[in-house]
Amino acid sequence: MSVAVFATLALAEVGARMTVPGPQFFEQIIGESSRHPARLSDANTTRIFTIRGLYEGADQAVLRGSEHGLIEPVSEAEAEFNILFVGGSTTEARYVPEDDRWVALLNVPGEIATFNAGVSGGNTADAYFNYLFLIEEQGFEFDLVILMTQVNDWSWMFALRPYGGSLRVDGYRDYLSAWYLDRRDTGFVATLRRQARLVEAAARAATALDQTVFSSLLSNEQSAESQVVIAYRESRQNVLDAYEADTAPLNECDMLRENLADYEQITTSNLRAFNDKVKEAGAHLLVMSEAHSYGAPEGSFYEDFRVPRRCAENLLSHEGSAAFSDKLGQSYLRAASKAGTLIYDLAGEMEPFMSGADGGRYMYDEVHYTVDGSREVARLVAPVMRQILAER
Repeated sequence: MSVAVFATLALAEVGARMTVPGPQFFEQIIGESSRHPARLSDANTTRIFTIRGLYEGADQAVLRGSEHGLIEPVSEAEAEFNILFVGGSTTEARYVPEDDRWVALLNVPGEIATFNAGVSGGNTADAYFNYLFLIEEQGFEFDLVILMTQVNDWSWMFALRPYGGSLRVDGYRDYLSAWYLDRRDTGFVATLRRQARLVEAAARAATALDQTVFSSLLSNEQSAESQVVIAYRESRQNVLDAYEADTAPLNECDMLRENLADYEQITTSNLRAFNDKVKEAGAHLLVMSEAHSYGAPEGSFYEDFRVPRRCAENLLSHEGSAAFSDKLGQSYLRAASKAGTLIYDLAGEMEPFMSGADGGRYMYDEVHYTVDGSREVARLVAPVMRQILAER
């Protein structure tokens, strides 16, 4: 796994100004998810994020968890179709204002009710168990399930390997629990083991940032910049300082070449299991690739928070990172096709915007959407969604 990628998903936990009850930090969230039947947002909570400076026009975003752990707004009215969205932080979209999140924009009162079960760092196994929890224990019924986990699946595949497992639905919680418990071990041998783990530095940094942000908020310290922006800037710089730039062609990246086949095989297995459960409930599973902004000009961002992809001990160029991401997306969609799910290449459809002169208008880092990006996703996904529902 790339530290850069894990740092990005971990940073999505940073910056809550108010949480009721008190905030969970990144390590706690992972630890609790290993013991709970679902990994969803904290139920009945409100978190307010000051995001000034993150992208053009950014000021504040509110993240509310419903009684079922879904992201508000949750439609209370009856609708002809119910659609569940599962995935990681790109589905959750916590740094976009509530009504501008792309999942919320797809809600059509009386016709289409959308339910956002995205959670930062969530992978396909998390999405699978979240789906089962919602339909089996919470009584939800869905006509369509839309999944985006391409990036996080790659990250967690590496994170779980040291424990003799992989990112597979079978045994996932045991391996996740082992990963978390090992992080609690402060012994010398455990520390040495962790030094070789790609996930360690980013995860600990995310928790430290969580704690720093919350402490400063409790002391009522004021800043012209939001803590979210400061955290993103520092995390990016830490990665750039820790690794050297690499101008080698992507086809010389052994890390990608040696692991892509495993990634596709594992993803196929998980998506097949997921698709079987969705079909048993009489619904459809749509798998979408994740867009990236590596092709966007640096000057198009309000501030450039992109972190390049990592290959071994070097960072790729933005061009190499783009090619890396594209190959990962192609592998993800191939796996979905083999598993028998519906597929939509969102990354391919977004690419002309993301690589254009104002590409930075749609994302504030390499994968997370701004308000404009969220609106563009909703515009592209809406007709795809409607076509599937019309053919039911």
